[in-house]
Amino acid sequence: MSTAVAVAVGGAIGTVARYEIGLNWPVAAGTFPWTTLTLNLLGSIALGVILSVVAADSTSAHRARAFAAVGFCGGFTTFSTWMVESVLLARDGDAGLGALYTVVSLVAGLVAVAVGVLGARAVAHRQMPRFDPQGED
Repeated sequence: MSTAVAVAVGGAIGTVARYEIGLNWPVAAGTFPWTTLTLNLLGSIALGVILSVVAADSTSAHRARAFAAVGFCGGFTTFSTWMVESVLLARDGDAGLGALYTVVSLVAGLVAVAVGVLGARAVAHRQMPRFDPQGED
């Protein structure tokens, strides 16, 4: 299976999953977009886990990363919907809620990726490399 096919199949699965969850967990216009935020955070956690677990340089690991990280997580999460929802909140008179949504999504997304990475490493019993700004151990 080529890498492009792996991305396409993963993306199709992630996109359909996001679509179905959105249908079953609708959010009223003018309210905080909890569904998109939740999906984006779950996708961020998954991305952190995937990139920690599938870190080998082999061809099969490359395709697994392409399928899961680029394809599935890329289809499951949605930057464009996040941006549109933020603009719509501001346009409809709630700029504060739109700004809050933008900031919470960004900060929580970064934290979610870190949680995924740290969680995967903890489960795999891998030690975190020690950060040394001078490059000394």
